[in-house]
Amino acid sequence: MPAPLTPFSQFQNLLREMFQLDHKELDFGLFKVLRLKRTYIEQFISG
Repeated sequence: MPAPLTPFSQFQNLLREMFQLDHKELDFGLFKVLRLKRTYIEQFISG
């Protein structure tokens, strides 16, 4: 049985879903900038 998610981990999952960094087809405009800054965004989300 998996451990229940904490509110912080739920928030992290929500941010990852919002930024959509793993979608290859989103390679234009703001998403292109976000993809270039992906490591910084992941560091921010990870806390």
